[in-house]
Amino acid sequence: MNDQIRSEKPISKLGTEKLPLPRKRRGPGRGIGQKRIVQERLEILDTIFDNLQEMYNFLTQQGHMIINESGSMLASQSHQNLDQLLKLLEDFLWVINCAIAKNGGQAKLP
Repeated sequence: MNDQIRSEKPISKLGTEKLPLPRKRRGPGRGIGQKRIVQERLEILDTIFDNLQEMYNFLTQQGHMIINESGSMLASQSHQNLDQLLKLLEDFLWVINCAIAKNGGQAKLP
């Protein structure tokens, strides 16, 4: 009989106790890690853009003079190739500029 009394007391207490509500977990979102990754991506794109722009400016200013000074028999084709390369670099600069703006950075070309 004592066993029945002992077992009834804990059971009755469990019925009246309130269970703590589980804490609401944060779902996936923009955490610190994602912001850091986006910032690193922007820094890489900025570096690539700056390096390509320096190369573009150098080739625009000095490229034809370098070809002329080489004295190559293929100078006329080299001038055409340089002009084509400069157009492709300019297009690629625009692509990188758009990628920078898309990732939340400040666009560098107007």
